[in-house]
Amino acid sequence: FLTVAWYGVSALRADDPAPEKTEAQRKAEELQKQVEEAKARQQEARTALEKATADLAAIEQALKDQQANLEKEKKALELASQAEEAKAREAEAAQSVAAKNEQLKALTDGLSKIKADEAQAQKTVKQAEEDLKKQAEAATAAKTASEKAAAEAAEAKKAADEAAAKAKASAEAAAKAAQSPADAEAAVKKTEELKAAAADTIAKAPEAIQKAEADLAAFQTEVEKAQEQLASLSREAIDKQKAADAALIEMGRLVSFADKVAPIFSSRCLACHNARTAKGRL
Repeated sequence: FLTVAWYGVSALRADDPAPEKTEAQRKAEELQKQVEEAKARQQEARTALEKATADLAAIEQALKDQQANLEKEKKALELASQAEEAKAREAEAAQSVAAKNEQLKALTDGLSKIKADEAQAQKTVKQAEEDLKKQAEAATAAKTASEKAAAEAAEAKKAADEAAAKAKASAEAAAKAAQSPADAEAAVKKTEELKAAAADTIAKAPEAIQKAEADLAAFQTEVEKAQEQLASLSREAIDKQKAADAALIEMGRLVSFADKVAPIFSSRCLACHNARTAKGRL
């Protein structure tokens, strides 16, 4: 009986409608729903925050990269400007060295001319001495001939009855012989003047040579200093140009021939195209 009664009651309960929810249950379910929605919004907010944080980090990194690129570009421009200034100073120094070399050449030419004039003067003195000796001998011979001709003319005049024609010829010879000493003296005087001028040149030459050599030595020092300055400026210009090129290469704005192009030529071209072999006329 109890078993039958229990099954009957169970059947009646199964057929009964579900009891209505209480106000507390409804509020609890509503609150639970609000909690779930709040959790969903919190998750969405967390996801959005993570995305915003990632975007901000990316933007900050992009700004850092851009700032770094700007700094590199600024440095490259500064290096390029310094390289141009160094080249300008190098060109100015090269012009100065060229001008000093021209002055040095002028001083060297002047010294060579002084030495050449001295040598020519010495040669002139030697030749004048030889000419004086010859002219003195000629003057002595002319004087002897004149005296002899005068004696012959006197004898011819005394013996005019013997040969009038001979006396006349002797007189003419005497007149000519008398003129010869005058010509010889004039030649001697001229030679002595040449000798005196040459001696004066020789006397002044050592002082002139000494002064020219001193000027040349002093200017040679200036030329050497200018050449050293030019070499220093050239090295500075090369170093600054290398630094500027390195900065541009790092930024991807310049290709290094030595690093990028020459190795290709070396590995692929120079075996068949070089100073000894020229395939395809290249």
